[in-house]
Amino acid sequence: MNKCYILVGMSGSGKSTWVENNQQTESASVSADYYFSRETGEYKFDASKLGEAHNDCLRNFIDVTQNKFPIVFVDNTNLSKEEIFPYLKIAQAYGYEVTFVLFWPKYNAKTTIQVCAHRNTHNVPTKTLERQYNKFHDSYFQQFISEQIEQGVHYISIEFGG
Repeated sequence: MNKCYILVGMSGSGKSTWVENNQQTESASVSADYYFSRETGEYKFDASKLGEAHNDCLRNFIDVTQNKFPIVFVDNTNLSKEEIFPYLKIAQAYGYEVTFVLFWPKYNAKTTIQVCAHRNTHNVPTKTLERQYNKFHDSYFQQFISEQIEQGVHYISIEFGG
């Protein structure tokens, strides 16, 4: 069965490194980040094009699932139901076994944000990291994740922070 890994975690939590360490010859990875480095190979974030980047990522995901790549990684923060849901439903529609890869902070908010600020490669502002931390811990979001797991979505839990 084909597998889809939807990564869930803050910027700097280790998602892209995990993908690099788990990619195989027959796998594909999609990310909104790729949009910002496509032309020059150098990452140049433009907040005004974030929606465009996510639309591009979703189109790429549809393409790789339609082409039946055996393993697909969705390497975005995916910190809300609205972010995850399209990938989840498309993967399921194409017969993929879905696994959430959840990057759990080891520390409290302040320390986690400091760790992520130091580790993330895209200079994500502290205020954005604070919002990401809060979104990850939001009870509505955690309930959504739990419900999906109860309905058969697999999960891998990874603690980060040191």
